[in-house]
Amino acid sequence: MNVLIFGLGLHGGGVGVANYFLKRGDSVTITDLKIEKELKISLEKLTHTEKLRLTLGKHDYRDIEQSDLIIKNPAVPWDSPFIKYAEKLSKPVDTDIGIFFDTIRSRTNNIVAVTGTRGKSTTTSLIYEILKKRYRNVSLAGNITISVFEIIDSIKKDGWVVLELSSFQLGGIKKKKYSPPYAIITNLYEDHLNYYRDMKSYFEDKKLIYQFQHPGDILVLNRENRIYKMVKPNKGVKLYSFGMKKDFKGYGIYFDETTIYFKDENGVKKIIEKSDIKLKGIHNLLNISASVAMGLALSIDSKLINEAVSNFNGLEHRLEYICSINGVDVYNDSASTTPEALISALESFRGKNITLLMGGTDKKLPLKRLINKLNNNSEIVNLILLEGSGTKRLIDEGLARKFHVYNNLEKAVQMALSLSSPGMILLFSPAFASFEMFQNEFDRGKKFKELINSQL
Repeated sequence: MNVLIFGLGLHGGGVGVANYFLKRGDSVTITDLKIEKELKISLEKLTHTEKLRLTLGKHDYRDIEQSDLIIKNPAVPWDSPFIKYAEKLSKPVDTDIGIFFDTIRSRTNNIVAVTGTRGKSTTTSLIYEILKKRYRNVSLAGNITISVFEIIDSIKKDGWVVLELSSFQLGGIKKKKYSPPYAIITNLYEDHLNYYRDMKSYFEDKKLIYQFQHPGDILVLNRENRIYKMVKPNKGVKLYSFGMKKDFKGYGIYFDETTIYFKDENGVKKIIEKSDIKLKGIHNLLNISASVAMGLALSIDSKLINEAVSNFNGLEHRLEYICSINGVDVYNDSASTTPEALISALESFRGKNITLLMGGTDKKLPLKRLINKLNNNSEIVNLILLEGSGTKRLIDEGLARKFHVYNNLEKAVQMALSLSSPGMILLFSPAFASFEMFQNEFDRGKKFKELINSQL
């Protein structure tokens, strides 16, 4: 079979599906508008054989004509002229997630899926840790930079799968009319408006995570986010919610200054003391609450959940503590690609003086709230900006405080360290995408950590 991978990408999905079909003995062609240099980190992970062919820096209609199956990258829209051409020729077009679901549903329907604008990766990873406390065969994949095709052969009958799904990945399975039986939406904020025409179309893809659920399935929602009022669960779906406030109807999680609690028809039960949690910030307490709600909904013993949460150290590039340099605590939050993510990071360090390093590529998101925070937050003692289209917008739309701008991360880090005094926080939380300087936000975070560690 001749398989065409339409968009290799940089997050592992394209690599995983290409290597899977090459291992099966199929011929694989990969086409991507990016050139070899831009795709370096993905190309290095490919299995290079005589059955692999690359078309880089362009797309070619002849590749479509010669293919038996086209697997499009989630970020490639269905109305792409190349995808339309494939459909005109009656070529089957699918996505990696779509093929994955078609393949494993005969083996297991124990699938937990997480989506949302923020907190997906942390929530997904913690649910994975919770399930591992009870079950042996548990797999983790999806938008968390682990291809579903890396785990597809290891999933046993009735095994458990935990997936992080982006809006793009969900949009790719719309034609399947399938939703995972266990779903979480962490929140919904403005994002990807450089791709979607508006918030409504963004939500239309997000809602696919629950739209085709059946009676007895489980849906977990953030009741203090706009998503709670936007979602109408299907009849018979069991709804659990999470949030800070304890006054709510139904089953769910809430927390106060000291403890996380679960409320159901039997009353209120303590789950874990906040002093036993290693992650910083209200946003992480909400991520943990979502994970705990799903664990309890799946009848995992609360003692096992407590153990998983208390041992969870968080994820790389997400408010990640790196080290202390001359009394300055350094944090890497490179996965912060939206204004809301940076605002949450700042709230995690209330009462501390901060040197903030931020900036990057524009995603056409509203900046007014972020600009107000930057202009009026006296705890931000030093502001260092990385050049980029998003940074330019930030300045043009009203940033009215002293700042330094650099077109080089190394120089920006050197300035940030030189301006920081003992007892301060050096926070790298960009609030924008990374593509003008880096291959992705993880490449950006890795380079930041290398620069910091070189100072030790």
